[in-house]
Amino acid sequence: TYTFVVRLTDAAGNSSDTALVDVVVDNTAPATTTGLAIAPDTGAVGDFITQLAADAQLTLSGTLPEKLLMVTISEGTTVLATKTCAGDDQAFALAFPLAEGTHALTIITTDVAGNSTALNQTVVIDNTAPAVPTNLVLAPDHGLSATDGITWLADNEELALAFLLPERPVHIALAYRLAGSQALVDLYLADRPAEESLQALIPVDLRDGGSYTLVLSIADPAGNQSTPVTLPLTIDTTPLTATISGQPVKPGDDDSLTITFSDDIVDGEAA
Repeated sequence: TYTFVVRLTDAAGNSSDTALVDVVVDNTAPATTTGLAIAPDTGAVGDFITQLAADAQLTLSGTLPEKLLMVTISEGTTVLATKTCAGDDQAFALAFPLAEGTHALTIITTDVAGNSTALNQTVVIDNTAPAVPTNLVLAPDHGLSATDGITWLADNEELALAFLLPERPVHIALAYRLAGSQALVDLYLADRPAEESLQALIPVDLRDGGSYTLVLSIADPAGNQSTPVTLPLTIDTTPLTATISGQPVKPGDDDSLTITFSDDIVDGEAA
């Protein structure tokens, strides 16, 4: 900051009153804006991926490093919003519409001397739900059919569900409900990062005998959820038994032998 003294004197030696002028020379650009956030933020906080209705506006907010700054938010050459701070104001929250897609925004802060700092921030608007997982397969499946959802488990076996994801990253949610009930119980909740395979295999922590309905859904980073996929599951823990009756009294008798099983036989061989 410089103070200039200005005095005018004519040829006769007469002088004007002295004027004092302060001049500030500022060549330093403002520091970077901090605390950037968007609202709404339907995905993970801070990832700048969100849903936004077609008739809604996105609010971008942040904290400024100093007072008296002008904030301009642009996409390319299009100015989306602007604000000039006054007094002690060192924050902004500017709203503007954004269509679905990826947007490369630039936040420019300019001080009163004209020095500027630019901060780039990508924002993704995603209103499209992911497709449903496909190729659902239970393992192990000891039943005659690989698609009827009927199986049993040996003592050393754990049930698992394999399926193909339509995209990633996603959040996977697997739940079940008992026969005759609509109440869902969570079985598996986990994120599937982008670097992992689309082919997934997750545990199904069920062992008790009974009939279940598995409900599988996924959600993308913006929070859009797929249509739930259901899969019937029956775990049969009752061993098959056989009762033999009508045995011959002695070899050579013509009496018939009757074997009665505790359940229907779908496959087997006579020994």
